[in-house]
Parts: sequence; C-alpha cells; structure tokens
Amino acid sequence: MSKFSKSSIICFGLAVAVATSLGVAAADPPQSWTIAGASCVPVGQTSSAHLVFNSAGGAGFAAGTIGEIIVTCPVVSTIELAHALSITYRDPDGSATGATITAALRRKHLTTGSATTVGTTLNTNAGPVVTDYGVIGGVLANCTSAHVFDFTNFAYYVQINIRRTTTGQIPLFAGARLHSDVIC
Repeated sequence: MSKFSKSSIICFGLAVAVATSLGVAAADPPQSWTIAGASCVPVGQTSSAHLVFNSAGGAGFAAGTIGEIIVTCPVVSTIELAHALSITYRDPDGSATGATITAALRRKHLTTGSATTVGTTLNTNAGPVVTDYGVIGGVLANCTSAHVFDFTNFAYYVQINIRRTTTGQIPLFAGARLHSDVIC
C-alpha cells in the first residue's frame, strides 16, 4: 500500500505542471534563427534541372548546368530581433565572377504584397576563395540597433541567389543564420 494518497499525487503533479509552464514562459525568446540550404524553396524561374540538394543539406547546381538559382528560406516567427545575417557557403573563385552567391533578408508586406530588402545584401565576391566551407556575414542596420521583426504586418525570408558562368566552378549554399552575437 502506498503511503501517498491519490489527492496528494494529483496536487504534486499540478504543482510540477504549473512550475514547468512558468519556467517556459519566463525564458527569453531565441535571438537566432538558422536554416540549411536544402530547407529553402526554389522560386518559379529556378528549374529543377539546375538545382540539386546534397545529403549535407546544401543547395547548388546540377552537373553540367550554368545560370542562376534562386531559393527563398522562410523565417519563422520565433525570432524577435537580429543584428546580423550570415551564410555558410562555397565560392571556389572568391572575388572572380565565375561563381557568386548573394543573400538578403527580405520582408513582404502582408497587405500590399510589396517586398523590400532589410539591411545589407551579402555577396561572396567580397570574400576570399572558399573551396570547403566558409562564413560571410554583415550587420542588418548597425551594431547598436537590431532589426525588430514585425510578423503582424510582414512575412520574412532570406533570398539566396547562386550564379555560375562556367561548369568548372561549384558554388554551394550550405545555410543561413540571423543572429545578434556580433562583434563590431
């Protein structure tokens, strides 16, 4: 026979449930958002013949194709603010123009449908040759003020444009991150 009554067990269970829910509610909201390249969606003009997703979650060109791939990465409403956008990528010719990846945080007004870029557009041609994986990033406004997301009036996404002019270059978009841990 148990030395605890059924009512004391129920009361203890309720106390644990309340304490747990209060702990979750009091936690700070996450101040970063990440997504793998393969989680992004190709836009209409990006042909499935050009785009491939690899087993490591990256997005790049199918063998033998050139041109431009555009993918959009939806930003979910779990992030409240961010100071910077970073991407993990491969650009095997660095500042040359055989391969280029650009990234921009965009927002679409839910009433008018207009889309605008928030902050600076990243361009891998501003970086060195990256044959494995590298990270490039930039602040959205400035180091002292963050972009505050307004999911009531806007939908947000990161737009990635991957270009190559020759099949000898193999650019790859591995992932994107919105965050506030920047050093200026």
